[in-house]
Amino acid sequence: MSDERSRFDAIVARVVATMPDEDTRASIEKTLTERWERPPMEKLEQVLRRKLSINDARRILFLPEVDDFFDYAVAFSQRPPGCPPEHPLSKIQPLFMGMLYMVHREDERLMRAFVVRAGGLRTLVGLLADDNVYIVSQALDTLYSLTGLFDWHADPPSDRPLLQCMADLAHADVGFVRALEGCFENRFPGCSFRALTILAFWLGLIRFFFCKGRVLRLGPDVLDLLHRWSVRRDGVGEDELKLACALHDDFARFPLDDGAARSGDSSLTTERPENLELATAALPAAVQATPARAAGGVAGSAAVEPPLPSAPVPIAKAAGADAQHWSSDVLDELDD
Repeated sequence: MSDERSRFDAIVARVVATMPDEDTRASIEKTLTERWERPPMEKLEQVLRRKLSINDARRILFLPEVDDFFDYAVAFSQRPPGCPPEHPLSKIQPLFMGMLYMVHREDERLMRAFVVRAGGLRTLVGLLADDNVYIVSQALDTLYSLTGLFDWHADPPSDRPLLQCMADLAHADVGFVRALEGCFENRFPGCSFRALTILAFWLGLIRFFFCKGRVLRLGPDVLDLLHRWSVRRDGVGEDELKLACALHDDFARFPLDDGAARSGDSSLTTERPENLELATAALPAAVQATPARAAGGVAGSAAVEPPLPSAPVPIAKAAGADAQHWSSDVLDELDD
C-alpha cells in the first residue's frame, strides 16, 4: 500500500469517526472513496485551467500542501449569474467546500495557509450569498470554526498576518457585515445565531486590537440590524436574543457622530495604519473606528476601561450532528 493511500485511509477513518450514525458513516466513506478513486478530472482541469494527473487531483483534494490552497480560492470564485447545473463550478465548488469543511478545517497549518496565503476569509464570505444552502452552511461553519482554531486573543498578537486578514474583512469590496446580515433569515437551522456569533467575535477583535481607546463606533445601519436581531420573534432561541441585545446595548453607547454618518468620511484618515482601511472608508454606512497607531497596524495594550466584551469573544469549534448532516448531503450531490 502506498504512503498516499495510507494517509487517505487515515483521513477517512478520522472523518467517519465524527459521524452520528452508521448510515451516515457508510455514506461518507463511500463518497470519499469514490472521489479518491475517480476524481472529476475534466471538471477540475476546466476550473483550475491546467492539466492534472490523477495524483495531482488526489493531493489537492485530500493531501494538500500550502500552495494548493490557491486552487481552493479559485474553486470558491463566485459562479456567474444563472450558472447552469452542467457548469464545472456547479460540481467543483461543492466538492472543494465539502473537502475543506470535513477534512481540512481543523488543521491549523493548512487553514493558516488558506487564510493568509490564499485570501480564504474573503472567499468564504463570498460564498455566504450562494444559492446552494449546503455551501452556505459549510462556509458559515468554517468561518465559525476558524474563530476557535487560532489564538486570536494573544496580546500582543502572536500572528500579525493572520490577525490582519481578519481585520481586512472591513474592506468595502468584501461586504462582510452585509453577508452576515444575509443570514438573518435563518436559511437553515442555527444559521442566524452562528452568523451573529461570528459578528460578535469580529467586532470584539477589531475593537480590541485596532481601535484607539478600544472604542468602535457603529453606524445606524448596523445598530438597527442589532436592534432588529434583539427583538425578533420568529422562533430563534433565547441565547441568540440575549447576545443581540448585549451587542446592541454595548455599541449603542458610542454611536457614529452625525457629521461622519452624513459624509461617509472622517478626519481620522491620517491615523489609519497604511495596510488597513478600517471602517470610515471601508464601511461608511456601517462601521466607524478610531484606529490606533502601532507597528504593524495593531494597537498596544494600554489599560482602558474595558467595554463589553473587553476582548474578542471566544467561540467554540463548530461540531455536532447537524453540521455533519450538511456535509453528507453536499457530497451526495456529487454522485453522478
